[in-house]
Amino acid sequence: MGISDNNNPWRPASHGKPRQLTNNLWMVDAALPHMDIKRRMTIVQLPDHKLLLYSVICLDDAGMTWLESLGEPSIIVVPNGYHRTDAPRYKARFPKAQIWAPTGSAKRIRDIVPIDRMLDTIAVNIPGGVSMRALQGTRNTEAFLTVHSDHDTTHVFCDAIFNVGKNDGHGLFWLIYMRWLGNAGKPRVTTLFRMSCIGNKRDFARGLREAAVVPGLKRIIMAHGEVIEHDARQVLEHLADTI
Repeated sequence: MGISDNNNPWRPASHGKPRQLTNNLWMVDAALPHMDIKRRMTIVQLPDHKLLLYSVICLDDAGMTWLESLGEPSIIVVPNGYHRTDAPRYKARFPKAQIWAPTGSAKRIRDIVPIDRMLDTIAVNIPGGVSMRALQGTRNTEAFLTVHSDHDTTHVFCDAIFNVGKNDGHGLFWLIYMRWLGNAGKPRVTTLFRMSCIGNKRDFARGLREAAVVPGLKRIIMAHGEVIEHDARQVLEHLADTI
Protein backbone atom coordinates (compact mmCIF):
# COMPACT_ATOMS: atom_id res chain seq x y z
CA MET A 1 0.00 0.00 0.00
CA GLY A 2 1.20 3.12 -0.31
CA ILE A 3 0.96 6.75 -0.15
CA SER A 4 4.13 7.52 1.78
CA ASP A 5 7.56 8.96 1.25
CA ASN A 6 10.88 7.22 0.88
CA ASN A 7 11.72 7.64 4.55
CA ASN A 8 8.33 6.47 5.80
CA PRO A 9 7.07 3.53 3.69
CA TRP A 10 3.56 2.41 4.53
CA ARG A 11 3.68 -0.80 6.58
CA PRO A 12 0.20 -2.15 7.39
CA ALA A 13 -0.15 -3.84 10.75
CA SER A 14 -1.97 -7.11 11.30
CA HIS A 15 -5.27 -5.70 12.50
CA GLY A 16 -8.88 -6.56 13.13
CA LYS A 17 -12.05 -4.99 11.80
CA PRO A 18 -13.09 -1.51 12.90
CA ARG A 19 -15.58 -1.38 15.75
CA GLN A 20 -18.04 1.49 16.09
CA LEU A 21 -18.74 2.49 19.69
CA THR A 22 -20.93 5.58 19.28
CA ASN A 23 -22.14 7.88 16.53
CA ASN A 24 -18.74 9.59 16.28
CA LEU A 25 -16.27 7.09 17.72
CA TRP A 26 -14.55 3.98 16.33
CA MET A 27 -11.54 1.84 17.23
CA VAL A 28 -9.22 -0.64 15.51
CA ASP A 29 -7.04 -3.20 17.30
CA ALA A 30 -3.77 -4.51 15.88
CA ALA A 31 -0.95 -6.83 16.84
CA LEU A 32 1.99 -5.29 18.70
CA PRO A 33 5.21 -6.65 17.15
CA HIS A 34 7.46 -8.67 19.47
CA MET A 35 4.95 -8.58 22.33
CA ASP A 36 1.97 -10.83 22.98
CA ILE A 37 -0.44 -7.96 23.40
CA LYS A 38 -2.62 -5.81 21.14
CA ARG A 39 -2.56 -2.05 20.58
CA ARG A 40 -5.46 0.21 19.64
CA MET A 41 -6.19 3.23 17.47
CA THR A 42 -9.17 5.42 18.35
CA ILE A 43 -10.92 7.42 15.63
CA VAL A 44 -13.14 10.43 16.36
CA GLN A 45 -15.29 11.97 13.65
CA LEU A 46 -15.28 15.77 13.91
CA PRO A 47 -17.48 18.31 12.14
CA ASP A 48 -16.80 19.25 8.51
CA HIS A 49 -15.83 15.70 7.54
CA LYS A 50 -12.61 15.78 9.60
CA LEU A 51 -11.07 13.07 11.79
CA LEU A 52 -9.04 13.02 14.99
CA LEU A 53 -6.81 9.93 15.23
CA TYR A 54 -5.39 8.88 18.60
CA SER A 55 -2.43 6.47 18.59
CA VAL A 56 -2.38 5.78 14.86
CA ILE A 57 -1.93 2.34 13.30
CA CYS A 58 -1.19 1.72 9.61
CA LEU A 59 -4.11 -0.21 8.13
CA ASP A 60 -4.26 -2.35 5.01
CA ASP A 61 -5.86 -1.19 1.75
CA ALA A 62 -9.41 -2.01 2.83
CA GLY A 63 -8.84 -0.46 6.24
CA MET A 64 -7.51 2.80 4.82
CA THR A 65 -10.35 2.96 2.30
CA TRP A 66 -12.77 2.62 5.20
CA LEU A 67 -10.92 5.21 7.30
CA GLU A 68 -10.82 7.76 4.51
CA SER A 69 -14.54 7.22 3.87
CA LEU A 70 -15.18 8.60 7.38
CA GLY A 71 -13.34 11.83 6.68
CA GLU A 72 -9.98 13.52 6.28
CA PRO A 73 -7.53 13.14 9.18
CA SER A 74 -6.89 16.64 10.54
CA ILE A 75 -5.43 15.90 14.01
CA ILE A 76 -3.05 13.03 14.74
CA VAL A 77 -2.52 12.61 18.47
CA VAL A 78 0.71 10.90 19.50
CA PRO A 79 -0.37 10.06 23.05
CA ASN A 80 3.07 9.33 24.48
CA GLY A 81 6.61 8.58 23.45
CA TYR A 82 5.98 4.86 23.03
CA HIS A 83 3.02 5.07 20.65
CA ARG A 84 4.83 7.07 17.98
CA THR A 85 5.85 4.42 15.44
CA ASP A 86 3.27 5.03 12.71
CA ALA A 87 2.88 8.79 13.19
CA PRO A 88 5.49 9.72 10.51
CA ARG A 89 3.74 7.46 8.00
CA TYR A 90 0.41 9.15 8.64
CA LYS A 91 2.01 12.59 8.39
CA ALA A 92 3.52 11.58 5.04
CA ARG A 93 0.16 10.31 3.79
CA PHE A 94 -1.85 13.23 5.21
CA PRO A 95 0.54 16.20 5.16
CA LYS A 96 -2.17 18.72 6.13
CA ALA A 97 -2.90 16.87 9.39
CA GLN A 98 -1.46 18.38 12.56
CA ILE A 99 0.55 16.34 15.04
CA TRP A 100 -0.48 16.93 18.66
CA ALA A 101 1.54 15.53 21.57
CA PRO A 102 2.05 16.02 25.32
CA THR A 103 4.93 18.25 26.35
CA GLY A 104 6.57 15.63 28.56
CA SER A 105 7.01 13.23 25.64
CA ALA A 106 7.95 15.85 23.05
CA LYS A 107 11.64 15.05 22.80
CA ARG A 108 11.10 11.38 22.03
CA ILE A 109 8.29 12.12 19.57
CA ARG A 110 10.19 14.90 17.80
CA ASP A 111 12.95 12.41 17.07
CA ILE A 112 10.74 10.96 14.34
CA VAL A 113 7.99 13.49 13.53
CA PRO A 114 7.52 17.27 13.97
CA ILE A 115 4.93 18.41 16.53
CA ASP A 116 2.43 21.13 15.60
CA ARG A 117 0.72 21.57 18.98
CA MET A 118 1.88 20.76 22.50
CA LEU A 119 -0.48 19.60 25.24
CA ASP A 120 -0.20 20.36 28.94
CA THR A 121 -2.75 19.95 31.72
CA ILE A 122 -4.92 22.84 30.48
CA ALA A 123 -7.72 21.26 28.45
CA VAL A 124 -8.03 22.11 24.76
CA ASN A 125 -11.60 22.00 23.46
CA ILE A 126 -12.20 20.93 19.86
CA PRO A 127 -15.47 21.42 17.93
CA GLY A 128 -17.53 18.25 17.98
CA GLY A 129 -17.57 17.67 21.74
CA VAL A 130 -13.92 16.72 22.17
CA SER A 131 -11.45 17.90 24.80
CA MET A 132 -7.81 16.93 25.27
CA ARG A 133 -4.99 17.60 27.71
CA ALA A 134 -1.93 16.00 29.20
CA LEU A 135 -2.90 13.64 31.99
CA GLN A 136 -2.11 15.36 35.25
CA GLY A 137 0.40 13.81 37.61
CA THR A 138 2.27 12.15 34.72
CA ARG A 139 4.92 14.82 34.09
CA ASN A 140 2.80 15.66 31.01
CA THR A 141 3.88 12.42 29.35
CA GLU A 142 0.46 11.12 28.22
CA ALA A 143 -2.37 12.74 26.25
CA PHE A 144 -5.87 12.17 27.64
CA LEU A 145 -8.95 12.51 25.43
CA THR A 146 -12.63 12.99 26.31
CA VAL A 147 -15.28 12.51 23.62
CA HIS A 148 -18.90 13.57 24.05
CA SER A 149 -21.27 11.69 21.74
CA ASP A 150 -25.02 11.85 21.15
CA HIS A 151 -25.93 9.89 24.26
CA ASP A 152 -22.82 9.40 26.39
CA THR A 153 -19.21 10.31 27.13
CA THR A 154 -16.00 8.34 26.58
CA HIS A 155 -12.54 8.81 28.10
CA VAL A 156 -9.54 7.67 26.03
CA PHE A 157 -6.30 6.77 27.80
CA CYS A 158 -3.17 5.26 26.29
CA ASP A 159 -0.86 3.39 28.69
CA ALA A 160 -2.12 4.89 31.96
CA ILE A 161 -4.70 2.10 32.30
CA PHE A 162 -4.49 -1.52 31.13
CA ASN A 163 -7.45 -3.94 31.14
CA VAL A 164 -6.16 -7.30 29.91
CA GLY A 165 -7.21 -10.75 31.08
CA LYS A 166 -4.83 -13.11 32.86
CA ASN A 167 -5.16 -15.67 30.07
CA ASP A 168 -4.99 -13.24 27.14
CA GLY A 169 -1.33 -13.96 26.40
CA HIS A 170 1.62 -16.22 27.00
CA GLY A 171 5.40 -16.19 27.15
CA LEU A 172 7.96 -14.90 29.62
CA PHE A 173 6.88 -11.25 29.44
CA TRP A 174 3.31 -12.21 30.08
CA LEU A 175 4.16 -14.54 32.93
CA ILE A 176 6.44 -12.13 34.79
CA TYR A 177 5.15 -8.65 34.02
CA MET A 178 1.46 -9.23 33.43
CA ARG A 179 0.67 -12.09 35.83
CA TRP A 180 3.31 -12.23 38.59
CA LEU A 181 3.40 -8.46 39.00
CA GLY A 182 -0.39 -8.27 38.96
CA ASN A 183 -0.82 -6.18 35.81
CA ALA A 184 -3.49 -8.43 34.28
CA GLY A 185 -6.88 -9.67 35.34
CA LYS A 186 -8.62 -6.34 35.97
CA PRO A 187 -8.23 -2.63 35.16
CA ARG A 188 -4.80 -1.58 36.40
CA VAL A 189 -2.35 1.28 36.48
CA THR A 190 0.62 -0.90 35.59
CA THR A 191 3.93 -1.24 37.38
CA LEU A 192 5.91 0.34 34.55
CA PHE A 193 3.58 3.32 34.23
CA ARG A 194 3.74 3.94 37.97
CA MET A 195 7.53 3.84 37.92
CA SER A 196 8.26 5.76 34.72
CA CYS A 197 5.39 8.17 34.18
CA ILE A 198 3.67 9.15 37.42
CA GLY A 199 5.49 12.06 38.95
CA ASN A 200 2.90 13.05 41.54
CA LYS A 201 0.58 10.33 42.81
CA ARG A 202 -1.78 12.80 44.48
CA ASP A 203 -2.25 14.80 41.27
CA PHE A 204 -2.68 11.64 39.23
CA ALA A 205 -5.34 10.30 41.60
CA ARG A 206 -7.11 13.67 41.59
CA GLY A 207 -7.17 13.62 37.79
CA LEU A 208 -8.78 10.17 37.79
CA ARG A 209 -11.41 11.29 40.28
CA GLU A 210 -12.21 14.37 38.21
CA ALA A 211 -12.54 12.19 35.12
CA ALA A 212 -14.87 9.84 37.03
CA VAL A 213 -17.51 12.53 37.63
CA VAL A 214 -17.72 13.91 34.08
CA PRO A 215 -21.44 13.91 33.18
CA GLY A 216 -22.62 11.05 30.99
CA LEU A 217 -19.50 8.92 31.41
CA LYS A 218 -20.19 5.55 29.80
CA ARG A 219 -16.90 3.96 28.77
CA ILE A 220 -13.13 3.99 29.06
CA ILE A 221 -10.90 3.16 26.12
CA MET A 222 -7.24 2.34 26.57
CA ALA A 223 -4.47 1.27 24.21
CA HIS A 224 -4.22 -2.25 25.62
CA GLY A 225 -7.13 -4.36 26.82
CA GLU A 226 -10.89 -4.57 26.80
CA VAL A 227 -12.95 -1.39 26.65
CA ILE A 228 -14.63 -0.70 29.99
CA GLU A 229 -18.31 -0.17 29.31
CA HIS A 230 -19.78 -0.90 32.73
CA ASP A 231 -19.15 0.94 36.00
CA ALA A 232 -16.64 3.32 34.39
CA ARG A 233 -16.97 5.83 37.22
CA GLN A 234 -16.38 3.20 39.90
CA VAL A 235 -13.34 1.85 38.04
CA LEU A 236 -11.67 5.26 37.94
CA GLU A 237 -12.46 5.94 41.57
CA HIS A 238 -11.03 2.56 42.59
CA LEU A 239 -7.84 3.17 40.60
CA ALA A 240 -7.47 6.58 42.22
CA ASP A 241 -7.84 5.01 45.66
CA THR A 242 -5.13 2.42 44.97
CA ILE A 243 -2.39 4.67 43.51
